[in-house]
Amino acid sequence: ERDREGPAAVLELRVLTRIEMIYRLDSQAFHTDLGDGPRPNSTSATTGSPAALASAAAEVGDEEAIARFLRSAERDADADARNPQTGHTLLWTAALGGHAGVVRLLADAGADYDTCCFNIDDPFTGTTVWRQCSPLWLSVHCGHTAVTKLLLDLGADPERANQPFRMAECHGGRESRARTPFFHACCIGNLEAVSLLAALVDINAHNAHDGLTAFWASACMGHEPICRLLYAAGADPYSTPHRSTHAAHVGASSVWVACEQGRTQVVELLTSLGLHDEEAERLENHPRGTAEDAARCNGHDDIIAYLEMLRDVEPTKSLCGEPNRLHLHRFLS
Repeated sequence: ERDREGPAAVLELRVLTRIEMIYRLDSQAFHTDLGDGPRPNSTSATTGSPAALASAAAEVGDEEAIARFLRSAERDADADARNPQTGHTLLWTAALGGHAGVVRLLADAGADYDTCCFNIDDPFTGTTVWRQCSPLWLSVHCGHTAVTKLLLDLGADPERANQPFRMAECHGGRESRARTPFFHACCIGNLEAVSLLAALVDINAHNAHDGLTAFWASACMGHEPICRLLYAAGADPYSTPHRSTHAAHVGASSVWVACEQGRTQVVELLTSLGLHDEEAERLENHPRGTAEDAARCNGHDDIIAYLEMLRDVEPTKSLCGEPNRLHLHRFLS
């Protein structure tokens, strides 16, 4: 029995080692191509270096170890040291883990908290998912609100977007989306980050990559609390994309795309704002017709029934103080 298990165990070990080697090579390639710093070194000689040990401390949030490392800066370390294997800076690594205390220590020591940008790779395939992400963008993506607030207090650029790139064939060869931290927070539903960033950016700006506004993107993704927050902050709910990666969305209103995607809570909010009248919902020269047509084409029967009921129900007052003909959740119940 041991003789039969032995070769299988050796083979499994070799396969895992091979996978690890491929992942390391793939995750390192962008550093050399984009000139983001010195070429990462995957040899075992670097694993015990001060920079490697400091990177491990930043990854787990060990403030005492980072403080000791910074005190030795005059000899063989600095606040912008990089992991010898990945090329990531200490501050970027700390932001990834949500360790605000380590980020503060490194920033106070002079570490670059704004422009040390790196890729986020898929740990299973080794392919890049997001390219050139700043620590602020990364903290928003990971939902680390304390780090996001700290970086904004330090003066990190809230307009610094990640960079688009052509995805690998395993992702269909699609181009990734360039997003500012604010726009990305609206897309992924990070309400805390949106509340921190909304006062620092133009909330009605069109995203550079696909021409979408933050309000429109939030409606499309079904993030009703963010739509409500943006509307209260002055977002234009009537703004439509002047271009998009999806041809059907060009010129489409927020209520139209919410009906198309079946976002029932967002539809209720938008109708309470008065967006569902015949003039607002009917898109001139649009191939899909009205918002109700969009819901019907995608089989959202509950929204269709709700929109039909709106024509016959007396208006009430909504939480937004605008006419609201019917609460969708009450209708569905």
